Amino acid sequence: MSELANLPSSYFNINSDADLIQSLTSTELIKKTINDKIGTYQRMDVKETMLHLKFTSELLRIAFAGSYGFASNKPIALILSKYQTLIAETSKESGNFLRNSYKAIVLHKKALEVYSKNVQFAIKLLAGTSQMAAAMSLACNSLIELSTELCKAAEDAFTQASSDLTLTDQEKKNIEKIKNEVAAEKSAFEKNVSTFSRLADEKKKLAQGARDQAKKQADAEFGAMLAKEIIGGLMQITQIFKPNQSPTPQSSNPRSAQTANPQAAPSNAQPNNVNQVEISKLKTELEENQKLLNQIIEKQKNGVLNENEISKKSDLEQRVKDIPNKIEQLSKVIPASTGGNTTSQKPTSYIDLELEYHREQMRMEEQLADNVSKLAASTTKLAGLTTQENNLSDSVEALGLAMSSMAIVKTILTKIKVFWDQVKAQCDELSDISKLVMSSEFDSDFFKEAIIENGLNWVAFGKINYDASYYIAQVLNSANNAMCSIPKDKAEAKQIVQEGKSRITVISSQMLKNDDFKAIKN
Repeated sequence: MSELANLPSSYFNINSDADLIQSLTSTELIKKTINDKIGTYQRMDVKETMLHLKFTSELLRIAFAGSYGFASNKPIALILSKYQTLIAETSKESGNFLRNSYKAIVLHKKALEVYSKNVQFAIKLLAGTSQMAAAMSLACNSLIELSTELCKAAEDAFTQASSDLTLTDQEKKNIEKIKNEVAAEKSAFEKNVSTFSRLADEKKKLAQGARDQAKKQADAEFGAMLAKEIIGGLMQITQIFKPNQSPTPQSSNPRSAQTANPQAAPSNAQPNNVNQVEISKLKTELEENQKLLNQIIEKQKNGVLNENEISKKSDLEQRVKDIPNKIEQLSKVIPASTGGNTTSQKPTSYIDLELEYHREQMRMEEQLADNVSKLAASTTKLAGLTTQENNLSDSVEALGLAMSSMAIVKTILTKIKVFWDQVKAQCDELSDISKLVMSSEFDSDFFKEAIIENGLNWVAFGKINYDASYYIAQVLNSANNAMCSIPKDKAEAKQIVQEGKSRITVISSQMLKNDDFKAIKN
């Protein structure tokens, strides 16, 4: 006979949590016996297993945020929903099992009180505990099924997050490649802008130099023409007032003199002066238009032009192209010298040179404007690619966090499944009273000892469910909060991911301290 054979029936008068806690520490022998029985049925720490579910709430929230906008977000959202159900059902059933334990323990007390007088009634009382255990075994099945379903869902979510990560990482690499190509184009456009800007300035200076030379040439030719006119006039006056010589009819009429001597005063002197003034006006207008056009081009380098500025730029470009043609037409009637031939194939050299430089300046500025436009476009595109690349980098990091979270979640859910598997096994054992019935066929002391042994099994079962019920209550709020605080947009998701980086490290560290966790994870 064991040392516990003389345990009084009053020990099993357990009707509440306080009674249970007191009974567990009544003697060192009882304490050791109950702990040994708990270890037989549950190889993991019930308290730790239940509190790990609190981590699951936080990890699922991080995983949901990390997968926001990706295909893996949907299965994770489904897990969050079903996870709430698992927590609620675990809380409900562990509470039910605890209350059933108290009922079964009290039935063992009554069986101990009547077994010596009425064995069959004692067996009937114990059969009641068997029915309760069988009903709890069935209840375990639904929790095992839900845990299994969640484990599978966690595995699928992990796989989908991994696929999302692979695709996102590849997309990021593609963006990096395009970004490098656009950066190279931008660099080339910047170089072209600098080159064409410099060449345009050089041509502008050359054109101005040619203009100054043309003005000097025109002033010199006009001076020579004026001097010739004056000398010709003086010579005519001298002829008129020579001694002993009467003026001829021709010399007495200046208009006739001009007709007789066409070289004395060119007939196109007045038109030349008029054209020179017009050319000067056109050049001034050209400079003003060019200045306005340069201002718009400079503005285009720093941003996008509005519709009015684009229209004005187009008008100025057309004017700057047309004015040189007008100058060229006017310059054709101006001779290279006062005695030159207006139909010569070689027009005034400096005017031609100025026009040629100006045309080259225009070509440079057209190239400049084109490259400025391309540079602005490539700058905008590069900025967009950089933003896209940063977003993808954040997504890669977030998805990695989601994968880590789901890996831990799957491990915790696996532990919960194991817990309910073991509870079911204990229920099945408690529901089998065949040994009790068989022991009743022997002497009464043997039957009493069997009742006490089975009663202590129910006490151990009650302690397991007491711990599960007590600690799962602390998880309920975290599960509800996790569901209520999932991100509603990308900004909230990003913030949760940033906060989750440090939290997941802490959680992983705490989890890995437990040997059961490491065994299951491996």
